[in-house]
Amino acid sequence: MNVALSSEVRRLGGDPADDVWRWFLLEGPHGQSFTWSQVKSEPPGYVGWNHLQQIIAERAREDSEFVSRVASITRIALVSDHIEIVRRGLQVAGAIALLEVIPKVRELTTYPDTSVASDARACLFMLQELQR
Repeated sequence: MNVALSSEVRRLGGDPADDVWRWFLLEGPHGQSFTWSQVKSEPPGYVGWNHLQQIIAERAREDSEFVSRVASITRIALVSDHIEIVRRGLQVAGAIALLEVIPKVRELTTYPDTSVASDARACLFMLQELQR
């Protein structure tokens, strides 16, 4: 983990050595190249959101506390000043159906960074669909 990410995790009250924080920031199909739906640049039928849900389910089978731990990190991530952390938080919030963050996600739809705002709109759509 680079110095900037480690510093931000500490500022948020997290531990950069924690395995779930490391997964959240360094592993998984989420991040800059994440896709909420089918796109031409990915193989036919591949959707990052679905893949992320599968990865989380696999991790949850290995660690019964994984989802609750990643949910806690996700709540924290959504208030970060670091764009990459916020985006990953939005992506994971959608994948784990973290409905309680809908008000914060709605706020992030007007975030100055267009990639964050775009992820927030997609996440909000997914969460609202799951809420029905």
